[in-house]
Amino acid sequence: MMFGLNLQQRAVQFITVNPLLSSGSTVELNHTVFSGTCGALTTLYCSAASTSVATGLTPGNVYYVRVYTKGNAVGQWASFAFCVKSPPPPATNDECITAIPVQVNASGQCQFTTGGNLIGATASTVPNSPPTCTGNANDDVWFSFVAGADQHFINLTDVEGTTTNLNFAVYSGTCGALVKEFCSDPNSLNNSFTGYVVGQTYYLRVWSNAAQSQIVTFNVCIKSVSTCETAEPLCAGGLTQPLIFPNTTGTTGIGQVACLFSAPNPTFYYLQVNETGALTYEIRQSTTTNFTGNGIDVDFAAWGLSRVRKVATRLLLKTVRNV
Repeated sequence: MMFGLNLQQRAVQFITVNPLLSSGSTVELNHTVFSGTCGALTTLYCSAASTSVATGLTPGNVYYVRVYTKGNAVGQWASFAFCVKSPPPPATNDECITAIPVQVNASGQCQFTTGGNLIGATASTVPNSPPTCTGNANDDVWFSFVAGADQHFINLTDVEGTTTNLNFAVYSGTCGALVKEFCSDPNSLNNSFTGYVVGQTYYLRVWSNAAQSQIVTFNVCIKSVSTCETAEPLCAGGLTQPLIFPNTTGTTGIGQVACLFSAPNPTFYYLQVNETGALTYEIRQSTTTNFTGNGIDVDFAAWGLSRVRKVATRLLLKTVRNV
């Protein structure tokens, strides 16, 4: 399938092809970008990834995108969502002093996120002092946040662009006298740290792992440990529209809970019940968000007030691995 693109303003475009349905679980989609005309096309690049970044485009010119299945098997098919969008303006938080504030989530969910990008970012004057972090911070950007507890989780989500391999570090102190607290783990967009001082401002530095500057957009989520007091709402769903939530890892277990002999990495939710009768819980955990990966053990315990018509049920989930 071929699409024509008429670019009016930007010389850089994000192109995304997300599969929806296919003739089999192994069907993959590739795409190729062309310049020229239908009778004389010139290949600019091919992409096996779902998202690619087209650079060096000429505004006003028409470009073509061809989408096709990767395999050679006869009869393969797929439906997909196709999106072309312009990246945001270059980053304005290129130095610590221009750090963008991030709102910390009081619960264990990413209700609030802050957008960021590495576009046009250059190296800061802050050295990569011990403990030495992974990657080359020549395209770093800065954020700040105020700790609300002694432990927080930092997640880089919705990463798109020329790479998804990002690194980050957290500093205490001031922009003129920063003290590195920790580096993110290699090849990980998530990290947990215990040792924050409540009310103190910290600085988050994000950069790519590549030697060259990258064109990347992402969201920053800083969340807290899930507790019964900060339980998130869990709405009822059906088999055709399941509700998907991230699990928790890196938290201290709370010991035996009711029939559960242990409760490592607990996450709390609450459910408002408006009718009397039986409730059916079906909870599955997987290594992938579409549940085609390996299953992971998950247990739960539920509490409720059974003597009133409207029941407020607290649901505790425990897990042993991160999705």
